[in-house]
Amino acid sequence: MNQAEQNFMLLLDERKISYWPEARLHEVIEPQNTKPDFFCKTRCGLSFLCEVESFEREVDFPPISDLAQFDPSVMFKRLCGAAQRAGKQLKPYENSGFPLVVALDNWRMIGIDSGKYSLARVFGETQFVISPPPSADSSSIQVSRRRGELAGSMRTYMSCVSAVLWNFPRAAQLNRTESETNSRRVRVMHNPEAITPFPPQIFDDVDDEHFTVQNNGQVITLNSPSCSQGAERTYESEVEK
Repeated sequence: MNQAEQNFMLLLDERKISYWPEARLHEVIEPQNTKPDFFCKTRCGLSFLCEVESFEREVDFPPISDLAQFDPSVMFKRLCGAAQRAGKQLKPYENSGFPLVVALDNWRMIGIDSGKYSLARVFGETQFVISPPPSADSSSIQVSRRRGELAGSMRTYMSCVSAVLWNFPRAAQLNRTESETNSRRVRVMHNPEAITPFPPQIFDDVDDEHFTVQNNGQVITLNSPSCSQGAERTYESEVEK
């Protein structure tokens, strides 16, 4: 089991989500010709199948004098390529009825942006409006219109792409004790064309973030009830300011 998979297990343990790793998938589902990394089930009965992907190689940024000519699409190809590789492990389960999730863990802190606009690049075209390099929150790019990098019916099985984030500024603690504070958060980009949507309440910590992309290319926030409030799949959308 690689480091990214071990990290994901720690995340699931923190959130008290039960999981069955690849070697035990046969205990809960009928394995197909691929074996995704984890089958997961929350305390309120929500299940999903997940493939974890990490990044091995640093992004080659050009010298400072050449930054104006740097094409950030190189970084996005790495991001989308990781999602595509993971998606191949999930595709045989597209008719299982479970949300299919790609989890990206950049635990090596390689220079690949995981901001909401970068994750939206997986499901939509990107328009560059400021010269790179991208900032930590992808403020230098915008999604222009809906023609997905993973577009087409073959990609409707992917429910979402999730980035597991480390060393992040925390939201207000809201009287939480240290033992109640999670060590990492999750940023989820939901596929607006998914056959089986991913319920946002699966990851409902105050620091977690959920987004999707509208037909006009606008990235919007998804708010949902927590798992303890019920498993209804109702989304409240708030347009990003």
